[in-house]
Amino acid sequence: MLGIAAAILLLLALLLALLVIAIPFVIIGVVLATVFKVMNVTLLLLLILFLAIIIPVALLIQVPFVTFFRYYSLQVLGGRLNAKYALLPGESMDEPPRRVIRGRSVR
Repeated sequence: MLGIAAAILLLLALLLALLVIAIPFVIIGVVLATVFKVMNVTLLLLLILFLAIIIPVALLIQVPFVTFFRYYSLQVLGGRLNAKYALLPGESMDEPPRRVIRGRSVR
């Protein structure tokens, strides 16, 4: 359920970024195509520039989601079966999880 909600949120963020970045490219493309009667090669170069901008933006939007799920999976699966496989400090099945209350660690 958490993965589905995160995927929907990621999709919405990517679509929003795509639309915001696409607005100037669409305006420039329409002006070049209608007013100046520019050839298709120039419009193709504009599309390549758009893709060169949107790919890094999409990757930057994905980083927090991927990082969250990797860290979450390390907490859930990392040391729960055997303490020697714990990749995060203080995580094992033998000891109960710690809670922090007012700056102090409480069991």
